[in-house]
Amino acid sequence: MTWGSGENFKAKYADDYARLNNEFGDTTTAFSGKYVTAIFRSNDNWIGNNSSRAIIQPLPDYFRYIRTGRLHYMSYEMRKSLECGVWDNHPDIFLPETILGLAFKVIPHLTADISNSLALLSWMTQTEVENNFHHLRKQMERDLTNEIERNRT
Repeated sequence: MTWGSGENFKAKYADDYARLNNEFGDTTTAFSGKYVTAIFRSNDNWIGNNSSRAIIQPLPDYFRYIRTGRLHYMSYEMRKSLECGVWDNHPDIFLPETILGLAFKVIPHLTADISNSLALLSWMTQTEVENNFHHLRKQMERDLTNEIERNRT
């Protein structure tokens, strides 16, 4: 009754999953990130304007960190007051694994200075950054070994 479906309504779980991944048509029907999933109406019957479909990505509050020494994301109100930017089109861009994954692709060998900077950017300890890079390097080596074995056969 809540969704206005008839008694004979039938659906498939795979269709729900496809809808969450925006596989139906050109209209964005959902957004799914690591910490948030939003499902939009398929038509224009929603409250607000087209920007209502935008999901505000969390951004680190570096100013607060400089003032207090504590790592936090911006409050919802502060984040909402910012204009739209590139960060709004890339879900989870400031999550630690995203930052460290990109850094690993660009700089696979850490120095102390880079490790310290990445720790601040990703809001992790320097040891966690180094452990993450070690894990990524091991994963890359495993993938390379598997690819070599696959090419031999």
